[in-house]
Amino acid sequence: MNALEDLLLQFYASVADREKGAAYIQEKPERFKELFALACSPKETRAHIVAAWVLEKYSLNQLEVLANNLNSFLKGVADQKIQAAEGYALRRVNEALGDVARFNLRFEEFLKAPEVTRTRLYLESMKEVIPQMG
Repeated sequence: MNALEDLLLQFYASVADREKGAAYIQEKPERFKELFALACSPKETRAHIVAAWVLEKYSLNQLEVLANNLNSFLKGVADQKIQAAEGYALRRVNEALGDVARFNLRFEEFLKAPEVTRTRLYLESMKEVIPQMG
């Protein structure tokens, strides 16, 4: 019999004892392999049964820690995505407002002198298009 088995024999089926055993393994992770071997042994001694209970509690605790870490990570990713989306939306709204302001200025010019504005818009368009053709 080894030190881990001696410790496990002090425990009963209570949740508190399972917690104590899980805390022991948490403090001494080098003993996990030994606990696992005891818990998975085909023997049906009290130490082996208690080892299985402690392994179950330890595993559940580790899964809870992992789930909390994963939730924190996913919340961070979600927050980043939300910030990026909000920034994108703000940029698009500002671009649209700028487009509206430019349109309104041109429309006012058009109302004052429709033929001049029409010709100027045509010449500006050709100035952009012709260099791309060559």
